[in-house]
Amino acid sequence: MAENDKKDTKDFDEHATLMTGEAKDYFVKGNNYLRNGQYQSAIETFEKLLQINPNDTKVYDNLGSAYYSIGQTQKAINSYQKSIQIDSGSAIPYQGLGLVYAEIGQYQEALNYFQKAVEIDNNFALAYQGAGCAYYSLNKYREAKENLNMAKDLFNSKGDYKSAAGIDSFLKNIP
Repeated sequence: MAENDKKDTKDFDEHATLMTGEAKDYFVKGNNYLRNGQYQSAIETFEKLLQINPNDTKVYDNLGSAYYSIGQTQKAINSYQKSIQIDSGSAIPYQGLGLVYAEIGQYQEALNYFQKAVEIDNNFALAYQGAGCAYYSLNKYREAKENLNMAKDLFNSKGDYKSAAGIDSFLKNIP
């Protein structure tokens, strides 16, 4: 399991400890579905949870991730934007929006969201990685290398050597 996945799991577990009863059950179940690639089940579970707690940003972030994973980009965008509307101080929904916009080929928009995520959390390796890939897609190779090297260094510092090695391999192919 990658270091970032461990962090996410820890965050999910910590968030779950703040919940009680049915909400906690839905949150844990939804995250298990998400981790196991059962995206439609995750979506259904998170939607039920939002009926109980309509202002839970982590649920909107996870819902966005599930929608993104099955290609429902507009629903993913809506989920991440709702998370930001509730709490604009988290880097996660900005990084999620960056992924969605990159997926649909809107690289400048993706870059804007990745940069916002980095502005909020300058240790967010995935946001630097996303920014680097967006720069690469925009043929801005110097900026791509800078961001990807930052992501690689952050992954290495967190012990996620597999992600760092993947970036290193990609960097070798940038002109």
